[in-house]
Amino acid sequence: MARPHPYGIMVNEGNVHDIDVDDSDRWSVSWSSPYSLPTCHPFSLTLILCRCEYIFYRGLYWTSYARISRGIITIGQFVLPRHGHGVTNDTLKARYLRSEKEELHVDHWFPMEYYGDDIQGGVDGHYYHVFNTPLYYKISEGAIL
Repeated sequence: MARPHPYGIMVNEGNVHDIDVDDSDRWSVSWSSPYSLPTCHPFSLTLILCRCEYIFYRGLYWTSYARISRGIITIGQFVLPRHGHGVTNDTLKARYLRSEKEELHVDHWFPMEYYGDDIQGGVDGHYYHVFNTPLYYKISEGAIL
């Protein structure tokens, strides 16, 4: 499915990054309700977005991403660079360097309870969808946190 307008303007001219350029399943929904909740880690940020098409970020280290129950809930977790510093490596390759969850601080791990499918597992019918698991990403080497 084609990305909706003004995706190209936001990414190319707005200098923001799509949370997952390969996740085209998001483009079938029509409205968004962003919620921002801090995690226990003082320099972390968790974004919980419901029914979103556009999920952009800039100036953050992306650590994890999950889609729950047919894409209704999308969660991205990020780490802020230390005040006065920017992201040290903002290339596509650096942003998409996968990690095992154990390589990240426990605050960035998603709950095990949501593994399952529409037949069994998950919590109250909600389970990791699209990738069937959360995705975890390495923080760039040399990052100043």
